[in-house]
Amino acid sequence: MNDKVEDLLDVIEARLTAIAVYSERQAIAMEALLELTKSKKEKTRTQTTRFKPPTALEVGEYVKEVKAGIDPNGFIDYYTARGWKLKGGDPVKDWKACVRTWSRNGFSKQPVQDNDRTGAVL
Repeated sequence: MNDKVEDLLDVIEARLTAIAVYSERQAIAMEALLELTKSKKEKTRTQTTRFKPPTALEVGEYVKEVKAGIDPNGFIDYYTARGWKLKGGDPVKDWKACVRTWSRNGFSKQPVQDNDRTGAVL
């Protein structure tokens, strides 16, 4: 009977060891999963930056830098009036790209003052 009890204790010990190993592996897997989820959330947060409209000074400096020749105040006024949205209604993501586009599309001319009595801008 002693042999049977010893055999039974050996089986119980082996199973408990297997359960302990399995539990440890599960804990390691859960930690890895939590770390992966955490890093994905952090990446999502860092990639999403909220658009901040530029100041007239920032636009003016960039216009000089790329020699765009557009009126910085006119640019600011245009996009401010539109709520910083493009023609299709999509929000502006990169105002510098808009400056370059304005320059390419012929908005480079400064407003011309008419010298007649009305003082109208043509």
